Amino acid sequence: MSEGPPEGARLGALLATLGISWKQVAPIAAAFPGEAEGYAEFSVSDHDASLGIMVKGEEQDFTDRVARFMAERGVSEERLQRFRATAEHFEHRNLFVKAEADTRGITELSWYFRRRPRVEVAIEWLRAEGIQDADFVRQVAGLLGKPTVHFVAVSESLGPEAGSTLAKLYFSQPNTPQAWQRLGAVAGLCAVSAEWASFQANADGLQGLFSFLSIGWENGRRVPGFKLDVHELTGATLGRILRGASPEVIQRIHLLLALHDKGLVDYAGFRLRPGEGLRTKVYAAR
Repeated sequence: MSEGPPEGARLGALLATLGISWKQVAPIAAAFPGEAEGYAEFSVSDHDASLGIMVKGEEQDFTDRVARFMAERGVSEERLQRFRATAEHFEHRNLFVKAEADTRGITELSWYFRRRPRVEVAIEWLRAEGIQDADFVRQVAGLLGKPTVHFVAVSESLGPEAGSTLAKLYFSQPNTPQAWQRLGAVAGLCAVSAEWASFQANADGLQGLFSFLSIGWENGRRVPGFKLDVHELTGATLGRILRGASPEVIQRIHLLLALHDKGLVDYAGFRLRPGEGLRTKVYAAR
């Protein structure tokens, strides 16, 4: 994630459209310099002018630096202990860390362990997070035909808004037509059948693609609906879904995709909530 061309110049152009300075995102590169030069993922959304930056690391030294980064930005010791306990359980392996930044600087840090625990293990992890929603998790897993959870994850608010926590579970779905039918069944369970039908009307080209469905709990309470991350879609498909988006949103997405021009969009996330319009986030990885 260097400042030099070509990525640095392109990233600078993207930051400029968001009104974010390099100084405001530099702390993530400073805290994880080796990781930032390896796997790096950037994301923008259609509903705010923020930038997401994700890196991946292994081993306890990395988790120690993640904990220090959160502590320096106001995350409580209780929350840090939960992070450390999760890292220990998953042997400090396959840890992804994402910072969200806007004109205020870094406002949120999310961590994801890709360890594919069994559903009952994930339920116990949620209980340790203070979340009692086992029946719902089992229902979602059953409808999706999944005995395991792909990621367990937490988003921690930082700075003045520190104290808000979002716990998440991610379930993978293969690139088969049957998977899309399963997603529709979960939409019914999550009371977003109407929103799912509206989404599908503009989602030609998504069926049959690999995806992740995630459910979450904010400060212990279930978040209505779900998020669907769909991988390797075409720019034309994304354009149809974003039809009607503002010129500013289209510009930031074009600049994001220009960071690493691969011909396909790495993935896009679609948030469906009851009674609300679709929210979209687009991701580009190195």
